[in-house]
Amino acid sequence: MRQLWVFDFDGTLAELVPNRALAAILPESQLMLQELSLRPETSVAILTSRTVEDVRLRVDCQDLYLGGTSGLFWQDPQQTVVVANPIAKDRAVKLRELVLPPLREVIAPFEVDLEDKFVSVTVHYRNLDADLHSKLVWSLQLFTAAHNLNLFQGPFAHEIPLDSAINKTEGLRSLFRLFPEKFDAQTTTFAGDDANDAQAMSWLIENGGQAIVVDSRISVFGSYKVASPMELVHLIRLEFAQTAR
Repeated sequence: MRQLWVFDFDGTLAELVPNRALAAILPESQLMLQELSLRPETSVAILTSRTVEDVRLRVDCQDLYLGGTSGLFWQDPQQTVVVANPIAKDRAVKLRELVLPPLREVIAPFEVDLEDKFVSVTVHYRNLDADLHSKLVWSLQLFTAAHNLNLFQGPFAHEIPLDSAINKTEGLRSLFRLFPEKFDAQTTTFAGDDANDAQAMSWLIENGGQAIVVDSRISVFGSYKVASPMELVHLIRLEFAQTAR
């Protein structure tokens, strides 16, 4: 099996910024990805709630595996994109037309932006007054519970996949299913910073892998911890890369 390094994007490879459209990978993070991918018997993946098309614009993806929409879609190093779970995708597409109108009504009283990614939506609240955030969370929790949907809280955003099988835990599992001769949990390390990442990290650790939490927004038992994307770069380049030889 190959050593696999998996990274979230926002808050892990890139600093969080007020305008999500302007997020850019840190030059040091890009160099780290390139260095890891050049190591023998090592592969690198990005697993993000962003779409594959979005990540392509922000990362030099040569030799990388890209998992978009929490791993519902995977692009391999040859640029081939596959739908990892067509059934979940079809269910999400059908549900989309039913839940988007009432969701827009739920968030209408708040100063938020709704990002429609077709099979998932993200509510961005960067401009929302802090004292209104708890009310927004409560409203979203009621909405997602009523529709049997997951709600993943992240920095300045709340992710709502339109099917319960669209999440990063399933994204990781699907990567292992797609390439069973290359990857498994025991040889994988995942770095991330939000609730969707935390769920996948816990599953990975339970199955023999490793995880690195970036910043202090989440807590995962058994994980390594770093304070920032730059500290993640230093940890991997100076310590993990050495011990992996």
